[in-house]
Amino acid sequence: EIRNCWYSEEEYNHIRSSCIRILHMSSAGEKVFQSKRQTLRGLECQLPASYASKMATRQSAMGSVFVMQNESFLNDDGGEETISQVYSTISSSSRLWAHCVGLKDQREAEACYDEDDYDFCASVVQR
Repeated sequence: EIRNCWYSEEEYNHIRSSCIRILHMSSAGEKVFQSKRQTLRGLECQLPASYASKMATRQSAMGSVFVMQNESFLNDDGGEETISQVYSTISSSSRLWAHCVGLKDQREAEACYDEDDYDFCASVVQR
């Protein structure tokens, strides 16, 4: 029973290969047919442009935090609040984007549970 709760190595490798194939198709400009078994959803951050943006934000945040830590250490003032504010400012666009995606997912999930909107639910699942 415990074994059935986890993906086997073969299943994991199949999922990983499928994800890599979808990313290659999308990166090459091919249209990724959205279905219940194949979707780009959740892989967006692995696309080259999204990944570069994510890494740039991460590098900027780390650099700023390290500078603030160093200044706090040299001034012997702690600076935890300032560091928190700097990081929060830099990461705010990522947080806003994640919140928007989450709200969109929530609306789609709620629509799937609305019996009067079955056609919408079917279109979401088929994307």
